[in-house]
Amino acid sequence: MIVFVVSIGLVACGSEKNKQKDTKVGQEEGKSIYDTVSDFLNSDESQKGFETLKKGLEGSGMNLEITAEDDKLIYTYTYENIEKTDEMAEQLESMAAQDSTLQNTANGIQKCVNVDTVTVIARYVDCNGEGIYSKECVSE
Repeated sequence: MIVFVVSIGLVACGSEKNKQKDTKVGQEEGKSIYDTVSDFLNSDESQKGFETLKKGLEGSGMNLEITAEDDKLIYTYTYENIEKTDEMAEQLESMAAQDSTLQNTANGIQKCVNVDTVTVIARYVDCNGEGIYSKECVSE
């Protein structure tokens, strides 16, 4: 079984160049760049970064869909040819490194959007769409 965790970077908020480019007219420096998590996800810079993440999974037997719902950014990893087993959930649950990556991502995105908290969710599903494991972190 392939277990894949990507380092989820803050593709749209990380650099001063992006802050200047994406800041809305009349917005004060140091304020949030995006009104919502969906705005963050749909920005040109985010889309470029997310496409890079998706391409990194090509040929791995897994694909990635990134969506936004309210104040949540959701990474759904789908195993293309593997059905759920109990061992899969246990393996995914044991990946402690994923926790800090998700937490750092939630904290970073929260600085970019005009919301009180951001939740980042990593979902893993099998080839039939059945949930294997899900982890979420809320910005601090």
